[in-house]
Amino acid sequence: WRDWQTITGQVSIVVTCRPQFSLAAMEQRPALQDYIQRAKLDDANAFVQASKPSLFFCSVTQLDISATQIRDLVNQGISTHYLMPTSVANYISNNGLYH
Repeated sequence: WRDWQTITGQVSIVVTCRPQFSLAAMEQRPALQDYIQRAKLDDANAFVQASKPSLFFCSVTQLDISATQIRDLVNQGISTHYLMPTSVANYISNNGLYH
């Protein structure tokens, strides 16, 4: 991301990891390692109640899909309902996004 240090200093971030993602590899970068050590919270409740920008890694069912791929599927008229909550798919469809 461009200016990621500015962004992470202003907002809290929830990270969900794609398949093949390695947190260990991310932590090898000194700037990221410092940020992770400083901002990471392991408890979801503490993250929600934090008074300063924080970082939380959230476990989810992993799909190897990106936002770019979703935009491409929508643009091609291919259903994305199995890739996201129905309400999100309906919002994209109803508002003509990504066409």
